[in-house]
Amino acid sequence: VNPTDRDHFYVGTASGGVWMSRNGGISFEPIFDDQKYLGIGAVAVSDANPNIIWVGTGEGNPRNSANYGGGIYKSLDGGKTWNKLTNGLPDEKLGRIGIEVAPSNSNILYASVETGTLETKGMYRSEDGGANWKMIGRNQNTGIRPFYFSELEIDPNNPDIVAKCGLNGIISENQGATWRTLDGRVHSDFHDIW
Repeated sequence: VNPTDRDHFYVGTASGGVWMSRNGGISFEPIFDDQKYLGIGAVAVSDANPNIIWVGTGEGNPRNSANYGGGIYKSLDGGKTWNKLTNGLPDEKLGRIGIEVAPSNSNILYASVETGTLETKGMYRSEDGGANWKMIGRNQNTGIRPFYFSELEIDPNNPDIVAKCGLNGIISENQGATWRTLDGRVHSDFHDIW
């Protein structure tokens, strides 16, 4: 959602690409149709510049159709053109990718990446708008069923604090170096977080 114009927003669909509305959802325009992968796991938009969009591919509704993905894409012009981001990300069979941009610093992104191997499946972080990525967590909670648990949330004031859904919700307060489970008294199976 454009922070200065709430009628302008982007929607990623399970198997139909990315769409943009400029009139509060009365009508939509496809902006990702020229790309190879139309299953979308997540869409992130820069608060500083709503023309900067990141898309994590991979079906977000895996039980109804294919869930393969093709990586993370970035647009600097509101979806007119797209570039695939690759440096530091796995180059192999991919599934759903969840992605979130820090509200306080749009150069910082986190991605939950589903791959075909335990060595590369997990959480990644970028500090330069997605040009370069580094794996920040590989444990059961950071890599558990990304096709199902890929929702992320970054603290609005501190980009070092990120939370992720999962069988147990998890949170890191140090850029993903370490993770802890959210309150154990809360029922497990976190599918969304805000």
